[in-house]
Amino acid sequence: MRQNESKNPAKQPKRTIEPAQVAYQCTEYYQGLISHPEIIQRFEQIYPGAAGIIFRTFEAQAAHRMELEKKVIDRDTKDSRLGLIFGFLIGLAGIVGGVACILYRIFPGLIKLNWLPIKKKWRNLEFSVATTIV
Repeated sequence: MRQNESKNPAKQPKRTIEPAQVAYQCTEYYQGLISHPEIIQRFEQIYPGAAGIIFRTFEAQAAHRMELEKKVIDRDTKDSRLGLIFGFLIGLAGIVGGVACILYRIFPGLIKLNWLPIKKKWRNLEFSVATTIV
């Protein structure tokens, strides 16, 4: 037998049991347009009237955002209408020009271009361009 070990329990060293340390972690997730209600309550405790200020600011920001979105939607609608109108006019001009070209080939004397005041200038321009190329 060893010297430290004896059959007498009074002579044995006392063993102490230490409680285990427990860690507790709580994660809370909050998503919203305004702060968590507990945070707003803390602001109210620190600065009385802060909750009212926060809510008024939120309401003003929301109204401003809705007004901007309405303006963007109105502008997009106007742009879309203008695109349709100009597309129609371009298509109509193409159709009218095509019909005019067809009629001019079939009936060469039907469309007279004598009323254009710059017809002579075009001839001079064509001549001057032709002479510079040659």
